[in-house]
Amino acid sequence: MMLGDFGWTDDERLAVHFHEKDNVYIITEGSVEGSRRIFWIDPFHFAPVRATQLDERGDPRWEILFGNFKKRGEIPLPMHIEFRNITSDTRIRMRLLEWKINPSVEEGIFRLNAPKGVEIIELK
Repeated sequence: MMLGDFGWTDDERLAVHFHEKDNVYIITEGSVEGSRRIFWIDPFHFAPVRATQLDERGDPRWEILFGNFKKRGEIPLPMHIEFRNITSDTRIRMRLLEWKINPSVEEGIFRLNAPKGVEIIELK
């Protein structure tokens, strides 16, 4: 989903519970190597509120906060997204004006021209 990597694999363990104090569903996913991802989900709209990844020792690696939701049809989409890399103390904040879902793209948008002097070798 909005994290770029939301898929589950067979070696991951999921646990879901409702946290009454914060009024959110918490999905905890652990992998066999010991890292974990935790997702906080709004119980009324099922929108992500927060996500984090913990390393094998349980220390946070990164965290993403979602806020200021705006409905697009029946889907609530976050207009504010903040990514925090805990280990480097880096923060990236995005304030979105509008969401475009599956917009059409021009045919040549992914065509990259090689810089002058670069030899192109076709793989067959």
